[in-house]
Amino acid sequence: MRRRMEFLIRGSQVLQHTLLGLMLLGMSAGMLLSPIGLGILAVQAQTVPAAVSRGYTLLERGWGG
Repeated sequence: MRRRMEFLIRGSQVLQHTLLGLMLLGMSAGMLLSPIGLGILAVQAQTVPAAVSRGYTLLERGWGG
């Protein structure tokens, strides 16, 4: 269970970095971000840290082992 939780935490971090990289790539190419895209990034920025925090809390409690 601990490995699964660590995998989920790492996966969410990779997703967040991928979205950030795509956003920077689009900006460097001169493309405008749509309001929908910005909304998705804002939601992602709020949900990923919360999920990571919950994962670490579970690991600290020993629920991941």
